[in-house]
Amino acid sequence: MHATDRRPGTEWIRFGPKLGRWGLTSVLFWILLAAGFSAGASGFLAPRSSASEESPAWAAPAKRLDVAGLSEEEASLARLENARMRLLEAEQNAAAATFNLTRARTRRYPRGEGLTALKQRQAEWQLEQREAEKDFARFLDQARREGVGAGRLLPFDELAEEIESRNVRR
Repeated sequence: MHATDRRPGTEWIRFGPKLGRWGLTSVLFWILLAAGFSAGASGFLAPRSSASEESPAWAAPAKRLDVAGLSEEEASLARLENARMRLLEAEQNAAAATFNLTRARTRRYPRGEGLTALKQRQAEWQLEQREAEKDFARFLDQARREGVGAGRLLPFDELAEEIESRNVRR
């Protein structure tokens, strides 16, 4: 049999393996494409740069509770709540200042006086946070000495424990 001698109906035999390869290749392509889209949708392929992170918002000062005219126990709780609000604001502002400084260092902009101002602002808010933590602990101890019930101090005790554990890690 020569290459020119072909039996009728044998053309598909020669193309069968080629079609099988193309079919398998196209199926694998679509499977991988679908897997890529699903991975991208779940955030696997999302950019992980500092520019994509949301900047923490600066805390607006909350209205403080008035202590005048309250009983001794209620006044202690009001002072403690005011100290807690100050602490939460200082923590949020310190986080925002740290984020802004980190982003500026990553982007290498601003430089000079602008970067120095960001560093100074971060240092000021970290100092404010440490002072707020000390004041909170002082007001909590004062409330305990004044005989405020343990049940009423429970949320404040949990916050104090969180502060202590955070300071131990520093």
